[in-house]
Amino acid sequence: MKPAQTNSEAAIVGTWTSDGDGGPMLWIDHLDHHHRLTLNRGLDNYLDAGRTPAVNVWQLIAATYDGTTARYYINGIEVASKPFSGNVGDSDSWRIGAYGTTPGGFFHGLIDDVRIYDDALPSVQLATQAVAAPTGPTT
Repeated sequence: MKPAQTNSEAAIVGTWTSDGDGGPMLWIDHLDHHHRLTLNRGLDNYLDAGRTPAVNVWQLIAATYDGTTARYYINGIEVASKPFSGNVGDSDSWRIGAYGTTPGGFFHGLIDDVRIYDDALPSVQLATQAVAAPTGPTT
């Protein structure tokens, strides 16, 4: 991702809906403009990466959940983790650059090469992808 700004709430990718359980989502929060992973409704179910995205800089972001621990990675480096148990949501409204059944929280910037896996990739594989990642599309 390459954000053009970080001064508002912005979804990167996920299934978040305001009804039901919410759903997993990578986003920039509206509180302190940090990277966050949402696992379910409520702040207790959010993983705060503790980092503000760099504006106009390509960053490879990833999050994993192995059924026990949620982890957040920036450029292949784990920057946050927390234990989690419970439902990560049942939404089937996947969006890139927005969230919700009726889209909102639009991302301002560029998003490229989105991948969603059905298992948690090991950190070594995420680090390898970060090294090999392109610097984004060219114009």
